[in-house]
Amino acid sequence: MICSALVDWLDAADFPLGDASALGRPLAAYPLMAAKSSARVHRSFALSCLQSAKSAALQYGAVILDPPPPNEQATPSPLLHFIAKAISREVAKEGERLDLLIILSAQAPAVTGALIDSGVDAVMGKAGFDSALSASRLPSWTAQADLQEVSGGALELWTERGPHGEAGRNAQIWNPNWSLFVLKPDLINSENSSPFGWLGKKIYAVKQHGMWPIEYPWQIAALESWLKQHGVSDAVYAPEPQPQTQKSARPAPSRPLL
Repeated sequence: MICSALVDWLDAADFPLGDASALGRPLAAYPLMAAKSSARVHRSFALSCLQSAKSAALQYGAVILDPPPPNEQATPSPLLHFIAKAISREVAKEGERLDLLIILSAQAPAVTGALIDSGVDAVMGKAGFDSALSASRLPSWTAQADLQEVSGGALELWTERGPHGEAGRNAQIWNPNWSLFVLKPDLINSENSSPFGWLGKKIYAVKQHGMWPIEYPWQIAALESWLKQHGVSDAVYAPEPQPQTQKSARPAPSRPLL
């Protein structure tokens, strides 16, 4: 079974309560909409302390997971391990096993069902990819956790330091934007000392142009433009039904006074 999980990765100072919205919806609604529209996702889950994310999860049919102990939230590795274990238990109740885990970010709404499907197809294909990761091109970025495209859409960790400059552009450097992962549970659960060991060695680039996680109010206008370009319309709220006016009873005929 292929499952998705919505996760909080960022603690945005400008949106401490997760109250950012675009086109009339909370940001967390859009990754959930993408998972719902995906042809590959069978079940959706959400792990969040944000009320807006929990409300969106209920609206789009995602199961809300209880948060892990604080010591399992400090870094991505134990948190991913916790999520994979929790979802494996849930699907086992139905006699299923977790085959792939798709991780979506509650603060990264610029994702579509097609992007999810492309990552899943790559990892399930015959090319031998260990994982898929959304990435964007920012040639002037510093190379701290960047990836270099080598062949067939595969990525490997970029080992140079300092600004890319012209060499970075020629080397096809892609910057992880942490909006979307497609992961194998075996790699998540393996004992690997590498900080990103759960990505494996052969990573597929889900190339995402234009938008990163939302941290600042000035990003909202660009996000709304991106969403509309990808077929998302403004939220339409149905007015609450109003009680119909009841016809008053016909007054009884007056009787003459005796």
